[in-house]
Amino acid sequence: MNKALRGLVGIVACLTSGLAPAADHQGNYAIWGAGGRSCHQFAQARPDAAKLATFRDYLMGYLTAVNTLAPDTYDALGGESLETSLSWLADYCGEHKMDSFERAVGQLLVARHDQRLQSPPSQGADGVMHRRRLQRLKFEHRATLKACDPHCGTVRHFRTD
Repeated sequence: MNKALRGLVGIVACLTSGLAPAADHQGNYAIWGAGGRSCHQFAQARPDAAKLATFRDYLMGYLTAVNTLAPDTYDALGGESLETSLSWLADYCGEHKMDSFERAVGQLLVARHDQRLQSPPSQGADGVMHRRRLQRLKFEHRATLKACDPHCGTVRHFRTD
C-alpha cells in the first residue's frame, strides 16, 4: 500500500472512530508529570510559587484536555477560577494525603460536573461577565507567568460550520 493510501486509511479510521477511554483492558493508564505526585507533595508545594507552578500547569493541561475531549463540556469548572479550584484541591488533599494529584483533579471534576458549562457563554450579560472573569484571571496569573503572549487568558471559539 502506498503512502498516500495508508495516510487516507489512517485519517478515515480516526474520523470514524468515537472517543473511547484511553486505558488498558484493566482500566490502567500512564500518568505523566505532576499528576503522579501525591497530595502530600502538592500540599508541600503550595507555599512556594515556583513549586506550585508545576501542579498549576498540570491542572491547566488536564482541564484543557477534558474541555476538548469530554462530550457536552465547554468549561469543566463551570466558570470557577483556577485559584478556587486549587483551594478545593488543597482541601481535598488535606484529607487524602496519599492520593495522587491526578486522582484529586479527577475528584474535583466529579464535584463540578453538574456545574460545568456545556457551551460558551452568550454574548449578553453572561458573556460580559465571562470576559471580565478572564481579564481578572489574566491579571491574577501575571505573577506566575514570566511572559505572556497576546492570547494568554483568552478563550478561542471555534466554528464548525
